[in-house]
Amino acid sequence: MRTLKQHLAADGTSYRERVDEARRSEAWGLLERPQMSVQDIGEFLGYQDPASFTREFQRCGGTDARAVRDRSWEA
Repeated sequence: MRTLKQHLAADGTSYRERVDEARRSEAWGLLERPQMSVQDIGEFLGYQDPASFTREFQRCGGTDARAVRDRSWEA
């Protein structure tokens, strides 16, 4: 594990940042498909409650998760 930590640090990132990046990427992809609700996506990605997911998505994505979902349904 130490070697991984050193490699990530050399790249200017951390394990936590990589996990968060993967979650954001997965969230965007899932929001573009109508099969799962926003709440289900949050749970799938490991958030304890839907509000945590929507707050984090807003903070990092710069937009509301439901707005992304609505736009994808209109397309």
